[in-house]
Amino acid sequence: MDGDRDARRNGRPDRHTIRKMFARIAPRYDLLNRLLSGWTDQRWRRRAVEAALRGHDGGIMKVLDTCAGTGDLGIAFARRLGPDARVFGCDFTQEMLTRFARKAAEARLESPPRIAAGDSLALPFRDETFDIVSSAFGVRNVAVGSEGGVRPALVAAFREMRRVLLPRGKAVILEFSRPHGGWAAPAMNLYFRKVLPVIGNLIAGKGETAYGYLPLSVKGFPEGEELMSLLEQAGFRALSAVPLTARIATLYLAERTGPAPEQRREASHGVR
Repeated sequence: MDGDRDARRNGRPDRHTIRKMFARIAPRYDLLNRLLSGWTDQRWRRRAVEAALRGHDGGIMKVLDTCAGTGDLGIAFARRLGPDARVFGCDFTQEMLTRFARKAAEARLESPPRIAAGDSLALPFRDETFDIVSSAFGVRNVAVGSEGGVRPALVAAFREMRRVLLPRGKAVILEFSRPHGGWAAPAMNLYFRKVLPVIGNLIAGKGETAYGYLPLSVKGFPEGEELMSLLEQAGFRALSAVPLTARIATLYLAERTGPAPEQRREASHGVR
């Protein structure tokens, strides 16, 4: 689907609407995610952390979690790395970051994540800063609400990830995908159409559109080999795309290749 005008015609919200939507559901976001996934989303995040850290033999690791939301993935990295963690969480919804900060404090981590408000299409960090850049169920929201079409916006977001990565740094992305064949495809369609809106409305409030937006945003979103190709267009070497739980989600891993970015950006947040 090309262009924001086409997106609106097909019911896709713009980025301002998406930001307001996540601000509204922030207080209930974690509970909804656990109930709607049967706690599976936490297992997926732990797998993402282990995939990103495979081969890490100790020492300081600088991690940026983009579209960080309420901080589940960033906290998982900090917990796994212990005192070696230098984790930043970045999100464009302040209400989500407020929840993130509270959860990080309650977790009593040895090296807790630091939080930065920012846009995944213009990250507030210097070039070549991080060992790992991650995103869990976030790049879809960046792309769906952006002008110019989903695929160009994805490439732009991936280029920002690459810009802030050190040479040979890794990008790890968790994103929804669509089951093909077997029992999972009709089950997911039924769940999206009938079950998810009911649970979402019961907890988030009647008339809340966020969980009607979810199936809309997944429909037609690039996945598998196509998303790997977009990562390569952005300057990554795509390493793997691992389907999770009957292909409901996919875990992508890529490595930054090539020379330093041509256009450098000054940081509004220092990383030490």
